[in-house]
Amino acid sequence: MSLPRLAPKAMPVLGLVITLSVAYALDRWFEMLRLNVTRAFEPQFLFWTFPIVHLLLAGWVLILFWFVNYKSEPSRFVAFIYLAIGLLLPFYNALTPVISSLATAQSVGFLSDLQVYLGPTSLLTLVSAFVAIISLWGLFVKHRTS
Repeated sequence: MSLPRLAPKAMPVLGLVITLSVAYALDRWFEMLRLNVTRAFEPQFLFWTFPIVHLLLAGWVLILFWFVNYKSEPSRFVAFIYLAIGLLLPFYNALTPVISSLATAQSVGFLSDLQVYLGPTSLLTLVSAFVAIISLWGLFVKHRTS
């Protein structure tokens, strides 16, 4: 594939990587905030921070949905990447025993670190589940309008 043909497919994948990175960073930031609140006991800050960040992240994911399904070039390859990532992360904790038995000793540290932040209520898990829905929309809806 030449670079001009690869660029339209790389942009949605780059958007996916950025979105998942932002969700992971927000999960880590929330954990830090929870620890700080338990020390200083000022929960009022959390009552405002969590909903605002959740709304901003939901808007970001809707923009990703719009970009992937309506503004970028239709691609089954990108849809399958979204589907694989979107299904792997929510079920990661169930698949961890299988993955860790197949993994090398060097990657086990990363696997255990990721397992902490892929709980059922983590932003990364919720965003990746929505990514799977984005991919299903891209796979099954044929008509795309601008």
